Amino acid sequence: RSQAAKDVLAKLHDLLPEVVRETEVVSRELIRITLLFPEMWQEALDYAYRAYFIQNDPEEMMRILRPLHEQARKPVTLWERHFVQVFGTELEVAEEHVRRYFAGVPGPNTNAIMQQAWELYFNLCNRIPKWFVLQKSLSLKDTAPMLLQCHDMHLAMPGTYDPDREIVHIGSFNPVVTVYPSKQRPRHVRITGSDGNVYGFVLKGHEDLRQDERAMQLFGLINSLLTRDSETARRSLAIERFPVIPLSSNSGLIGFYPNCETLHEIIRDYRETHNMYLNLEQRHALQFAPNWETLTVSQKVEAFEYALSNTPGNDLQRALWYKSPNAET
Repeated sequence: RSQAAKDVLAKLHDLLPEVVRETEVVSRELIRITLLFPEMWQEALDYAYRAYFIQNDPEEMMRILRPLHEQARKPVTLWERHFVQVFGTELEVAEEHVRRYFAGVPGPNTNAIMQQAWELYFNLCNRIPKWFVLQKSLSLKDTAPMLLQCHDMHLAMPGTYDPDREIVHIGSFNPVVTVYPSKQRPRHVRITGSDGNVYGFVLKGHEDLRQDERAMQLFGLINSLLTRDSETARRSLAIERFPVIPLSSNSGLIGFYPNCETLHEIIRDYRETHNMYLNLEQRHALQFAPNWETLTVSQKVEAFEYALSNTPGNDLQRALWYKSPNAET
C-alpha cells in the first residue's frame, strides 16, 4: 500500500506539481505545530523507557529516539532552536552514550554506559515540564513560519472539495493558533478561504484519525442511501458529518463546529447551577480510600464503584432535559 501511494503521488506530481508541493508544505508545517519539540521528547522518552526497561529492547528504544536526535541537530523554528539551546548539550552526550553502548561488546560496562544515558534522559524528563509551559496561544512566526508565507494557494480548503461546486482554495493562515487546555492540548487553527470565509479546524496530536475518517466515509454512504429512499428523503434524515483529514499516523485536522459544548462543559454548568462539586465522584472515592495513589487496580475499582453508588449519575440527562426547548427535542 505504501508503494502504491508513492506511485499515485508521483503521477500527481507530474500532473499537478504545484498542488503536491503546497500539500507537502502545509502538511509538514501543521504537523510541526501539533507537537512541539518538548512535547515530542516527553512522549518519545515515555515510549523509549518502556521499550528498554520493560520490553528489554534497546533497538526499539533507539528506533524511537533516533529521529528526534536527528531533528535536534537541525532545528528550524524559533521554538526548536530555543529548545536545543537549553537541552542540546545533554541530548548530544546521551546520544553519544547510546552510540557507545551499541558499538561495544555486551556486558556490565556497556550496561553502565546505557545507564549513564538514561540518567540524562531522566533529567530531561524532570526538567522539560518545568521549563515548558504551553501558552494559551502559539504564534506561527515562532512555530511554523512557512505557513505565514502561504497565500492564495492552489490547494483546496480541507474538507470542502465537491466536484459539483466551485473550489474554495486556501487564502491564508491566521498567524495565531489557540491551544485548548485539555489533556492532549489540541490546537484551534483558522484558515481564510478564497471565498472570504474563515474556516476553523481542531488540530489534534497523539491520535490516529484514520479510523475517524473511515467513519465519516461510512456516514456519507449511509446518507446517500437515505436520500434514495422516498420516506427518509421526505423526512430529510441524514447523519451530520464533519471534515476529518489525517496528516500522519498520530495527527490530523477535524472540522471545527462553532457554538458547540463539550460534555464536560454541560455537566460543569449543571453542577454549578445546582451548587454541586464538579469533582463530586472524586471526593467520594477519596473519602472511601484516602490513600488512593497506593491502591491496586481492583481497590481503585472498588472505590470508584463506591463513588458511583453515592452519586445520582443522571447529571447529563438532567442537563440535556433543561436545555431542551420542548419535550420532543
